[in-house]
This record gives sequence, C-alpha cells and structure tokens, in this order.
Amino acid sequence: MKCSNCGTEVSGGMFCPACGTRVDSAPAQSAGSYVPKHASPASSYQNYPSSMWDFDQPAASANGGSVCPGCGKPMVEGTTFCGSCGYRMAAPVNQNRPANNRKYSAPAKKSKLWVPIAAGVALILVIALVIGMISSMGGPLVKIGSAVKKTMKSGNFTVDYEVEVDGESIEGTAFVDIDMKERVINMSTTVEVDGAEVLFGIYDGYAFYMIEESGYSYGDAVDIEDELEEIFDAYEEADGSDLGEVLAQLDELLYDYAGEELSDYFDLEELEACLKAYSKAVAKEKWLKENLGYSKDKKSGETLYTFEPTISEFALASLPYFESAFEDSDVYDELMEALEDEGDELDDMIDMEYTIGVKSGYLSTIEMVIDADGEELEVTVKIYDVNKTKLDEAELADLLDDAS
Repeated sequence: MKCSNCGTEVSGGMFCPACGTRVDSAPAQSAGSYVPKHASPASSYQNYPSSMWDFDQPAASANGGSVCPGCGKPMVEGTTFCGSCGYRMAAPVNQNRPANNRKYSAPAKKSKLWVPIAAGVALILVIALVIGMISSMGGPLVKIGSAVKKTMKSGNFTVDYEVEVDGESIEGTAFVDIDMKERVINMSTTVEVDGAEVLFGIYDGYAFYMIEESGYSYGDAVDIEDELEEIFDAYEEADGSDLGEVLAQLDELLYDYAGEELSDYFDLEELEACLKAYSKAVAKEKWLKENLGYSKDKKSGETLYTFEPTISEFALASLPYFESAFEDSDVYDELMEALEDEGDELDDMIDMEYTIGVKSGYLSTIEMVIDADGEELEVTVKIYDVNKTKLDEAELADLLDDAS
C-alpha cells in the first residue's frame, strides 16, 4: 500500500514511516504540516510530538536494534515516524547514532514543550492579574504597575535574560512583538540546553522550537491559541483595575493550574473589601520599609525599587487585614499561630530579594534572588529597545513550518 500523502510504500503498519500520515483511513494531510490559522480554521498539527528536553531518539531494544519510545515496536532505519503508532522521532532513525537507553512509555497527548510554555503562560497571567491589584494602590507600587502596563502596550521590546540555579545557568536574548489591542504576540529567543542550541518561538498562535545538535536539526510545535487568549482576557480585566474581576480571574487560574479554587478558602466579596483596605496600608512607604524591606535608588536615569522581605514579618503584618475573608476562621488562627511559633525557622530557610527598575516610564529591570535552604535561584531580566525592536515574521513563519 502506498501513502496517499507522499507516495512512500507502507507495509505492516497504520502510519507512513516517512511523513506520519495514517494509511488505514481516508487521505489526510501530512502529520507534520503547518497551515497558518488565517488559511485554515482547523489546526493540521496531528502527529505525536517529540520531546523537548530528552531529545527523543528511538530507545535501545534487547537485540541491539531500535524501538519506538511511544509503543515499543521495532523501528526501521531511516524512518522518522513509527509505523505502528505514528510517534514522531526527533530525527530519522540512525542505527549508527547511540540510542537513548530510557525505558519507553506511551507518549502524552501534548509535548513536553508544553511544560515550560504552561509555566510561562501561568507566570504572565499572574503578573497581569497582580498588575490589576497594584494599579489600585498608591505609592511606589502603582508606579511599578503603570510601568509594566506601559511596556506591555509599547508594541515591541528586547529582553536580555539569565536564569541561574545552583551555579547552572541559561541565558539569552528574546525579541518580543506584542499588540494587546489586536491580541497578537510573537517572539523568538535562542538558548543552549544540554549542549544543543534551541530556538524557541511564538508565532500565529503556535509555540515551537528548533534544535541544532550534532549535525541534526529537528523541532516541534504546539497550538497555544487558547492559552494566549487567556492571557489577553486576564490582562484586559486587570487593566480595568476592577478587583472583583481580577479575583474571579485568579479563582479560574488557581483551578486551571492547581485544581483548587480561591473561593474554597475565601469569601471573594469580603476578600475584595479586605484588599481595598490593605492597599491603603501598602501605599505608604513607611509600611513597605517596615514589612517588605523596601528601598529606592536612582542610577543613570533608572529608578530601582528593591524589596528584601522577611517572610514571617511580612505575613504577620498582612494577614490581619484579611481575617474576615477566611471561610474557616480556624485556618486563619492556625496560620497566625504557626507564623508566631515557627516564623524564625522559616526566615532562616528562605532569603529573598527583588529589584524592579523603571526608566522613562517603562519597565527596565527585574532581578530576583531566592535562597531556599541553601539552593539558590537568580533571575536577571533587562528590557530595552522599546518601540525599536523588529521581528522578521517571514523568518518566524519559515521556522514554524520547519519545526512542524
């Protein structure tokens, strides 16, 4: 039997080993083909995705051959897709290239690419929602919130970033093109992961990556249009500074990513009233200095807001504002008692310092250092070229097509 899509001879399998198209049903598009959303209302991305972090190659079998990491069936030299289950390899099978020796398991419905994307989307959602709360406050926090919103609405910017965990770091430069009104976000960045150069991108509602490793080039893509819509929805509501709507969004966010709801623990209407009272305290620099270790400095036209909170002091000063919002008053009492009795131990375990920079009204610096029981995380972000960053959309489209 010949594949209806590419013409390759297929024997003994349900999927074409060359392009991944099912051969036991009506003709279908190639599993790896990418069709822009504006050209087709339905996504054409059908194949099982390859792994981002493990760079999946066929696993080693007992007789020295290669087996599919998705279903365990033998793989044929030179093929890219498993004929039995349609699983897509990270690169064509090469018996001369060492196979990974992991035990295979059934592939997930979404690529491992989804792990960092989900984390990034969740982080952006939280930032957008917190901006809504900050914007209703006075003092330094409202200036930070305004800078973030102005940057998000700027249209484009460049970001230098470095993330270091216990001496191991990932760094790179990201180019971002964003239009909050038109609900469009495109970006690209290149980092080195385990000795391989990885290009990440977001374009046309897809997130994708391309890997260059030992002469091989391969990639993957996943549709994140729904997740991006969540970001834009959350940002629009947060931008309106309606605390009730912001709390409703946080309620949904907590359920989506943690399986629980904010309303399981708080009366949301009462929580909104508590937040308004709390915002008046947080607006005062004296309160921030006493409870969040706040300080301000200016360097080369940049205003730097630094926070070095002691967790127990901050929590003990903040929680009383929210006592009436707790659904279960015993939970509040237990939290306060635990902080009073064990707060010093918590403070000894965790040290934190955050610095946020604002320049010309735009967000310019984010620095975070967290030492948790001897394990240190450092994040440094520099934002510049606001309204001066240009992305090559044609190149992004080509890269997405290659990744798919």
